[in-house]
Amino acid sequence: MLLDLVEVLSGTQSSVKRPKKEKPNKFELQAFVKETLDFIQGTCLPKQKLTCSMENIMDGQPEAQVLGLIFSLILRYMKFDEDADEDVAKENDAKAALLLWLRNKTQGYAGVEIKNFTTSLHNGMAFLALIHKMRPAAVDFNSLNPADKEKNLQLALDLGEKYANIEKYITPAEIQKLDEIGAIIYVADWYLGISLLQKQDIAAKRIGKLADMTKLHDDMRAKYNE
Repeated sequence: MLLDLVEVLSGTQSSVKRPKKEKPNKFELQAFVKETLDFIQGTCLPKQKLTCSMENIMDGQPEAQVLGLIFSLILRYMKFDEDADEDVAKENDAKAALLLWLRNKTQGYAGVEIKNFTTSLHNGMAFLALIHKMRPAAVDFNSLNPADKEKNLQLALDLGEKYANIEKYITPAEIQKLDEIGAIIYVADWYLGISLLQKQDIAAKRIGKLADMTKLHDDMRAKYNE
């Protein structure tokens, strides 16, 4: 499964030979897993030293090493929308790009200071700033108290689901306990949701302009007929 995943993500067919036997012996499996990791190192993560070993994959322990490898692949191949902010689109590192996007979108909002993906998100103000920027009438931002962390986060979850289609699969308490890896993946959901809102707004403006142009055209035609 890991080899299939990295071949699809990288768009590269590896030369790694999969075991032909239905139940290969331990030595055949070891050779296969090692070649898979070599392929990942050489093709997908050439600038990063892998901390996940053959033993980690075969034994499934420690889990953190295996999850770390998967997360590295997520960051390597996380793609941003073609319509993303110019500064974000130029940033090759997904982690840095997301942080830059969050900082740009919430700039100027009181109680929001984006320094990292953990403590900077704990009071919920950053998420609420994202909603307010896109839908100002949805939340009275000036009335919010950064000290009401749980209340702010719950409000952000509710509004995120309502306006940006962000699924509520996490609780306010769990957001405050997220490590950097989990927080980056969660913020990526907000990025996708807010990007969808932006596309909807652009489409609505285009439709509005088209309607105005059509009305103008009809008026001009009526005057011409007169």
